[in-house]
Amino acid sequence: MISPFINSLLIFFAKRPPRCFCKSARCGFAASCLMLTLLGCGCERTHASGAKPGPSPATVTGAMPEAALSTVRLTPEAQTRLGLATATVEAQPVSRLRTWAGEVVVPQGQLLTVTAPFSGRVLLPPHQDWVTAGRMVNAGEPLALLQPAVVDNGQPQVFSTGDRLTWLKLHADLTAAQADADGQVVRAEVQVDAGRIRVNRAKELLEENVGSQRVYDDAQAELAGAVATLDAANKLRAVLRSIEAGSFGEEAHPLELRAPIGGVIREIHVAPDMVVGAGAPLFQLFQPNPVWIRVPVFTGELSVIQDVSEAYIGNLATPAGPTQYVARRISAPPSANSQTDTVDLFFELANPEGAWHPGERVAVSMRVGDSVSRPVVPWSAVVFDINGGSWVYEVTEPNVFARRRVEVERVDEGHAVLHRGPTVGTQVVASAVAELYGTEFGVGK
Repeated sequence: MISPFINSLLIFFAKRPPRCFCKSARCGFAASCLMLTLLGCGCERTHASGAKPGPSPATVTGAMPEAALSTVRLTPEAQTRLGLATATVEAQPVSRLRTWAGEVVVPQGQLLTVTAPFSGRVLLPPHQDWVTAGRMVNAGEPLALLQPAVVDNGQPQVFSTGDRLTWLKLHADLTAAQADADGQVVRAEVQVDAGRIRVNRAKELLEENVGSQRVYDDAQAELAGAVATLDAANKLRAVLRSIEAGSFGEEAHPLELRAPIGGVIREIHVAPDMVVGAGAPLFQLFQPNPVWIRVPVFTGELSVIQDVSEAYIGNLATPAGPTQYVARRISAPPSANSQTDTVDLFFELANPEGAWHPGERVAVSMRVGDSVSRPVVPWSAVVFDINGGSWVYEVTEPNVFARRRVEVERVDEGHAVLHRGPTVGTQVVASAVAELYGTEFGVGK
């Protein structure tokens, strides 16, 4: 096709042939060449523009807007069979929620370590297996036995320097006491023998009317005193011999170590038949209910949440809201981080089933600021598709329901607060939404 510009030039020269002041044939020839040249350019462009275009790289057939994709028409009988009911999108004042990252921590006093009160050998409790990490135990439940071990087979079973020196001192004192008791027995025996001699001599003199009755009575009294002293010395020596270091470890009864609190055994530092020193850690127990939630908050935001008394705890993948776990604020030892300019707030969360683990990261939402107006629908009106998209069914006309996409900000006391969705006053399906969704895709009643 010839361009409009070249077409105009051809019409101009056709009506007015080219003229020249010299009126020579050469000028007329030049004008004719110019016309032919322009005509050839126009023909080339006409040939080039006349080529057919190639196929489009993408083809969309049956394109329809999202609002026209999902419309369900039900008869009144079908609505009754499904139990369908509607509700109105209302504007309600809702509190603003802000979310912080928190951490599950162990409350103070709920993480205890059982230590050995003295040196000894760890034994299994009777008729009980050895405890394992992760096992739940009750308060007062036996964990192990601790057999005092001072001397076993003639060898001291103490390992620390202080324990060794103490045992050596006790052993030296016991040896000295035994030697002194032996000496007291010998002296008492000599006194008894001397007293008997005096009594016999005094008796002979009294029978020969040479001695006096008084001397005889004094000799008998001295003999009775010597016998009593000998008897006491023998008893003391017997007691000291019964508590020799070699027999103490065999006769001492083992101490039963019990769980101070009910909870989970978190760590085990000892094995059966292992000899430990005084103060050695044996077991560590953790009481999982309740737990604390530590929330680091920027110091500039403390005034906003100064009066907050509770928080909503959820997983990081789930938006936290009142439908989730509620934790109450508590007074805990103050802590802060100067590097991040944050102050720690603490909340107490019930954990009867042990679902929250120490060190776990959680989402903590708190109500802050004044209430704002938001569109609200019943939580039962929201349905989710296979890709996680949230929808409601809007009543567009009697017996006609159109699926509309919504964006749920959070769930508050059985109502879904919408960030995006139908306008206030719109009628939506509030019950039997799942059945209606199944009807739309051919799997309903």
